[in-house]
Amino acid sequence: MIKSGEQDTITDVSKPRSAFANFAAISLLMAAALTAFFWWRIELDPVASWLVAINLTALIVYGADKRLAENRRPRVPEKLLLLLALLFGSLGAWLGMQIFRHKTSKRGFQIRFWIVVVIQVLLVVFYYAYVLPLLR
Repeated sequence: MIKSGEQDTITDVSKPRSAFANFAAISLLMAAALTAFFWWRIELDPVASWLVAINLTALIVYGADKRLAENRRPRVPEKLLLLLALLFGSLGAWLGMQIFRHKTSKRGFQIRFWIVVVIQVLLVVFYYAYVLPLLR
């Protein structure tokens, strides 16, 4: 018997996952499956496979979010759109914004997106300037 003030742990377990968790799981599984395909079937190297896969995934997710917005359905959270860009899918995200005319007028989103791109450029410069020479 549950006394007043105690939580029923069964109902806590059955809470639905957040929209972010659902969309993130689908997106990352898609990126992983595409990576495996490009790596094993097309025989790209693993890094190139990931880059192609995450950019295709970002493009598809941006298009899906635009369609969801037009149909007034639950949306892909902005933090997931930015996460896909941060995981080196920024080219696919940018193409998705341009092709689908999505998030192009949202100033706050645009600022955060370009901050992600700058972070990526800095990471690549750091890698080639400092990490790669140590590995040679």
